[in-house]
Order: sequence, then C-alpha cells, then structure tokens
Amino acid sequence: MRSDRDGAFAPGKLWSLLEMLQIDTNLLVKGVHRLRENMEVAKNDPSQFSDKSADMGLRFWIGQLAPELERLDLRQSAKKLSYVDRSLTSAVAVPTDVYARFISQQIEDFRERLFDELEDRKIYCMSGKQSDYLTNAVHGFGPEVAAAFPNVEYDLEEAAKTLSFERGTATVFHLMRAMDLALTALGEKLSATVRDKDGKPLVWGKIIANCRGKIEGMPDDDAKDAWDSAMSLLFHVKEVWRNTTMHPMQKYTVEEATEVFEACRAFMRRLAPLV
Repeated sequence: MRSDRDGAFAPGKLWSLLEMLQIDTNLLVKGVHRLRENMEVAKNDPSQFSDKSADMGLRFWIGQLAPELERLDLRQSAKKLSYVDRSLTSAVAVPTDVYARFISQQIEDFRERLFDELEDRKIYCMSGKQSDYLTNAVHGFGPEVAAAFPNVEYDLEEAAKTLSFERGTATVFHLMRAMDLALTALGEKLSATVRDKDGKPLVWGKIIANCRGKIEGMPDDDAKDAWDSAMSLLFHVKEVWRNTTMHPMQKYTVEEATEVFEACRAFMRRLAPLV
C-alpha cells in the first residue's frame, strides 16, 4: 500500500520511499478504533480512569499508531498523538472526572486532525499477488541467482517492483537487462569474446555464437550438455522476448510480463550453477 499526497508517482523517488510508505492498514484502523473506545469510556464512565488502568491500553495503541502516522507523513496528527501520550504520563493531580474529560477531548481532537490530514492523502492498494512480488523483490530469484550474478540484483529488483505496480513493459525491459548481464557473465566464464575492441558488449547473437564455439571444444559429458542447454535457452529468450522488447513500439500486458517474469526466474536458476 502506498500513500501519495498529490496522486502522482514521483519519478526517481518511488523505490527509495517505498519501504517508508508501506503501512499496516489493519493496525491503523484498529488503533483509531481502540482510541475511540477509550474516548467513550472516558466520557461515559470516568471512574475507570481512577486507577489509570485505562491509560495502559491507551498508551499501547498510541505506541502502535505512531509509526504508521510517521510513514504517512501525518505530522499534525503525530504531534497531537504525542501530546496525548505526554498527558497520560503527567503527574498533575486533578479529579478523575476532570482528567477523563480532558483525555476524551484530546483523543477527539486527535481523530479530527487525523481525518483532516487524510483528506490530503490518496491510498493505492495492491492485490496479494502484487504484494508478493513487492515483498520478495530483493531476493525473489533465490540466493543461488544472487550469488552467481550479483550485478543483476538491481534489474531483478526493479522488475519485481514494476510488476507489482502492473507496469508490464518496464518489467520485461528490466528482465532483459538482467538476462544481458547473465549472458555476459556466462560468456566470460567460458572465456568467450563478449565485447568488441572498444569494450562495448556484443549483441546477443554474436555472444551466443562465440559461446557455442567454446562449448564445441569441450569433452562430450554432462557439463557440455548443460552448457548446450543454457545457450539454447538464451537463444530462445533472444528470439521470443529480447529482440521484440528492444523495439520501441513493443508493449507488454501485465499477464504477458508475468509470464516473462516467471520464465526468466526459472531460466536464471538454471543458469546460476554454470557460473
């Protein structure tokens, strides 16, 4: 879930702010509800505050709510909630009914301030599947892939994040960048030529051909079969997705991007043991 005050996704800032803007809506709603219950108790039965037992429940939910308010950047609400918390710990001696009415009014003021600030927020919800991609963005391809291809982490993470926000074309673009890096790493493992004389990466077709030349010189064993299979797989990726993805008019739906994502995850896991 994401909150945004103007409804726009700020370019270049979305991912750096993502963790901060992930909020627990269940906790937020439940916390506000519990404060309201305490407010009603303070208003209708002040005697319950005589031993300050109600304070403990209030302070618990204040502690739960405070981080969520911070993540949503609800500064005025957070400031008011902090004041309520300080009021609960105050040693000022006042009659129980006066104390209870005061706390009740402070909670009511907090709720009004919260609702006013929420009017300036828009909340974007994602499905459970989307949330899974986002939650597992960093290590979603598995530790073996991260260990074998450490330089692909950025693009795999971005692919998962863009897929969670249903940006299909961007997802496939990042996946193909990751596969580019994986192919280069495999070529270097085989001591095949993967760059031209100026140090620029060769196109996929040439790298695959250069890798095949190295593979042909291997003994006929399981290792050679594994490398042959890897090159066939990468050729398949090149023909089906990469060539079309590099075309500026190509677009991918969320369903298509999901298929590519799952396929690339399986492919990367197959390639990882070769590095």
